[in-house]
Amino acid sequence: MKKIRLTSVILSLLLMTPPIISADDTLYHWKSEDGQSHFSDKKPEQHTPSLKQLPLKSNKLNTMVSTPSPPANMKSTKPSLPSNSNSNAKKKKKKKKAAEKAKRSKLCKKHKEQLRALRGRMRNGYSAKQAPKLLQRERTLNDLRRQYCH
Repeated sequence: MKKIRLTSVILSLLLMTPPIISADDTLYHWKSEDGQSHFSDKKPEQHTPSLKQLPLKSNKLNTMVSTPSPPANMKSTKPSLPSNSNSNAKKKKKKKKAAEKAKRSKLCKKHKEQLRALRGRMRNGYSAKQAPKLLQRERTLNDLRRQYCH
């Protein structure tokens, strides 16, 4: 019961506090002599002919924080790359990835076949002299199979 009262008291106090940014605040936009755009909530000290007054739009959900949106006529300052160079790079990357996958698949198949043949030979019997060499070859082929067949 006390928890609910405390929560409701805190909530009512928060709702009664005035917002930090009021709905009538204004944003100023101007361009300096070197062509750089500036945004501020205060007028520039020097007179600038390109000064524009932009009203801030209040956020109905949270009036404590308001972010101004740049004017619609302002162009983006991000450098744009030609779209075809990006798609060509993606195609090359995809092609390279497919070639690597095909190579891995081919090597996987090769090592599996060699391992199968070696095990068949080992089942048919081998001398004690051949044992270390055959077991080492089996370990090597198993490692290669794990590397390429995952």
